[in-house]
Amino acid sequence: RKPRHDRTSLSMFYIFHGEDDFTRGEELARLRARVMEDGAGELNISAFDGRTLSVMELINASSTLPFFSERRLIVVTDMLQQFEKRSSGHAAEEAERLIQYLPTVPETTRLVFDESVTLATNRGILRKAQALPNGYIRAFPRLNTNRREDAERLRKWIAARGRAKGKGIDPSAVDKLIEYVGTDLRQLDAELDKLAAHAGYAREIRSDDVVDLVTVNPEARIFEMLDAVGMHARQAALSSLHWLLASDPRFSDGLYPLTMLVIRFGELLTVKDLRESQGLADREAQATMKMPEWRYRRLRDQARLFTADELVRLIQQARDIDWGIKRGAVEPVLSLEMLILDATRPAARPSVRQRERNRSRIR
Repeated sequence: RKPRHDRTSLSMFYIFHGEDDFTRGEELARLRARVMEDGAGELNISAFDGRTLSVMELINASSTLPFFSERRLIVVTDMLQQFEKRSSGHAAEEAERLIQYLPTVPETTRLVFDESVTLATNRGILRKAQALPNGYIRAFPRLNTNRREDAERLRKWIAARGRAKGKGIDPSAVDKLIEYVGTDLRQLDAELDKLAAHAGYAREIRSDDVVDLVTVNPEARIFEMLDAVGMHARQAALSSLHWLLASDPRFSDGLYPLTMLVIRFGELLTVKDLRESQGLADREAQATMKMPEWRYRRLRDQARLFTADELVRLIQQARDIDWGIKRGAVEPVLSLEMLILDATRPAARPSVRQRERNRSRIR
């Protein structure tokens, strides 16, 4: 059971982890404000880079009494993820020393671990920390609008933010804002400030306000397209493609979206190779690909919807399209549409014989 996270019941240590740095930063700012209410301001707030900080240095800092105040705040950035990257030897000793110390954090200290990636909950230091009574752990995952629950959460977040900044935002404007900006909460918040001011804080933000004032983020649409293709969401993938080709001159020839698709197909094929041919566990495969856990999990889940033969064929098809576009032999939009249609065909479960051919093809 986790302690209540309110002003009257502050935990001694906190673990904030995940790729949503905007919400994570807001939560940390609220905690800083609570500590500063006690007086002496920034004198009782210390920040450390966890990539170079030793556990003994952290213990010494946490044991220092606050200056004319009831409590002090220690913020350590990206320390716990170092233990996940190096889980043996000195790193394992440091992790165990930290776990032994956490139950003894002084009541006068609020110790916050601010982690920029999502930590594994079923192993390592986070699993052990969850069992301690004086801690508060919260994940801040990146939103993915291809997941229905995430899309709904994002709409509610924008609606609540719109009400807090002015007279609210019309549901059609919420959808238009997501279409233009994507899931970048920091940019969404800034755009809502601008839109509320444009509405004079006297009326709801409308869809035409978004069209008139908001600059579209093409990078958000690129990754939406890639994830939609990876999850076989055909209509979403085609919509993102058409928007990209029509909205930004840099993408009009189709080569950049095509390049990104080749990279994604290659990543999916690599995941299948590591897991199916080489037999690596998820943790080993993630380390080999040198990417955050959330991104590896997304690729792993998408790779399950393809066979290795399909991915090899799609990569070759994309290369043929690239050759044709550069020589003026194919029409870019039609060729990219056909590639996405091929990539998002309903997945068929391969037979045992087909799976054996897939493994041989990867080798």
